[in-house]
Amino acid sequence: MAECPTNHAYKIKIGPLLYCVSCKQYFDGAQEEKKDYIPCVMPPRVYTITEKVWEKIAPWPLIPYWLVKKYDWYISFLKGSEYLIMPCISAGTSIYFSARKIDDGPGPKYYYQNGAKKEYWLSLDFPSKDILIGEGVADAIYLSQFGSSIAILGSHYNGSLDSHFRDRNVYIVLDSDGAGIAASLCIAAHITPLAKQTKIVMLPTGLDPTDMPTKDLRECIFNA
Repeated sequence: MAECPTNHAYKIKIGPLLYCVSCKQYFDGAQEEKKDYIPCVMPPRVYTITEKVWEKIAPWPLIPYWLVKKYDWYISFLKGSEYLIMPCISAGTSIYFSARKIDDGPGPKYYYQNGAKKEYWLSLDFPSKDILIGEGVADAIYLSQFGSSIAILGSHYNGSLDSHFRDRNVYIVLDSDGAGIAASLCIAAHITPLAKQTKIVMLPTGLDPTDMPTKDLRECIFNA
């Protein structure tokens, strides 16, 4: 079985199976839920990101520095490369992370600790009346300007946050490609019976949330 550079973080549920979009492998969904996981070890903090550093390295230039600082992103080294570390925090403790390579060295573009259980990224005010669901942490942190946000780290939602969707307005803001649209429909079908309102947000073709200025993204989410 081929090695996956993202540790199968980008999975879509297809019937009883899970399909990894990154390495194009199928998995038994039930067996995946039963597997044993190792504790997540956070990468060491090599340096903190200042506003000037963010202007220089930002993989997503439209994400404002105040959000980077609020969610304590930092720089570390993994697999011989420099990575932007985006912690997933629960009760004030970092429990998981997503890492994005920011140099031209070896290693995958995105990295997750092999063998650790994937944990969803949640904004600090989760949940509020409006909940926005994105694929990656960068998407979710950008969406947190408009309400509570979740990064499902891929395209598969496992149902673990169902109790928080009751009587809320849920906006599903995944990528506008075929896989993103298919995943949005599956997630919407699951959440609609729970939420006060569920809306699939159709972004302009070829764009991710982080590609759109805040004003245009707000218009697309709430008024389109």
